[in-house]
Amino acid sequence: MKDSPVLRLAVTGALPADRYAVTTALSRATGIPRVAVSAESLVPNAGRRLGDTVEPVLRAFESRLDSEARATGGFISDGSILQEWVAADIRRRNRSRREWLWNPGVIPFRIFESSFLTAHAGTVARYANNSYDAVLHLRPEPDDDAVQDDSALLFDRIVIDTLYTLRIPYLVAGGGVEKTLTYVADMFRLPLQRPIAEALSATDEPAPDEFPAEQPAPTTTAEELANT
Repeated sequence: MKDSPVLRLAVTGALPADRYAVTTALSRATGIPRVAVSAESLVPNAGRRLGDTVEPVLRAFESRLDSEARATGGFISDGSILQEWVAADIRRRNRSRREWLWNPGVIPFRIFESSFLTAHAGTVARYANNSYDAVLHLRPEPDDDAVQDDSALLFDRIVIDTLYTLRIPYLVAGGGVEKTLTYVADMFRLPLQRPIAEALSATDEPAPDEFPAEQPAPTTTAEELANT
């Protein structure tokens, strides 16, 4: 395979299918490796008080650092370091405050959860500024059947608000996948190893040189962290 361009591109978006379509097709067309974390490693643990917010963020952060570091040249990050932090913050925002009245024992955990996610936002921004060359954000279409509630639109707003604060270029895109890919390739002057339309049609072909994260076993749970 020819040497791939050195571009570290983060791709964010509320809908996993859109991110997967864009990142895999762009990787096939350009030869830039695609990096991602497995969906199984990000399933919230409903059995823990912080299992749906803090723990997935910690697992994803470790996984993404590992997979993106192993892609020593350029890479296309499906979701990027922003993805799980925003998703966790949405779950926190959507949590009913009445839970505090019904179960006062959760209050210390919810306070820790809020403090952790606020602090982690700064970590995410610093990492993005230092580790990505640009961010591509895929906006959800309001009439998309996959947008079942306001969470996708809230995700969109949080990501865009965050992008405004970063020091790196970003592109907010909507509409067809092929149009978006063509614009990205032109914007970054990416040499194509195959036509974008051909890369999109190769649905059964994996993206080249994928770096799925190897999830390390956690040594400390989020609940134990909250009690320290």
